[in-house]
Amino acid sequence: MPQETAGSSQHVDPAPLSSAIGEFWPLAQTAVRLESSETELLKLVASGSVLSVVTADEQLLFPAFQFDERRVLPDLVPVLETLMPASDGWQVTQWLMTPSRQLGGRTPLETSRKGDAKFLRRLSSLAKDQAKTWARTTESR
Repeated sequence: MPQETAGSSQHVDPAPLSSAIGEFWPLAQTAVRLESSETELLKLVASGSVLSVVTADEQLLFPAFQFDERRVLPDLVPVLETLMPASDGWQVTQWLMTPSRQLGGRTPLETSRKGDAKFLRRLSSLAKDQAKTWARTTESR
């Protein structure tokens, strides 16, 4: 339901993150869409080749943006495998959706969808650098 502030007719999106990112699918629905078992999907999550997030009520969800037909976007898999061990799914999701100057103003997700070899190499390098940064931040805590 839209919210208004006093003296304003401006509407506020009650779920800005999901509006910006798109759909999230639960485990069972994702497994069906990928024609996989839940066990196999959880193995992919454990290997870091599928992006998942955990909600505050501990529900495992999958951002739909990572899928093309019945698989994870092929050029996104190595990026996920680099980033997932270094951080959590929410932080990786945010990173994938943030425009990058080094990628010509595209987001890492857009870059993985384009398939441009030059930008994919740059994306791989950026992912490695980001994973190192996250690892250093985690070590210093």
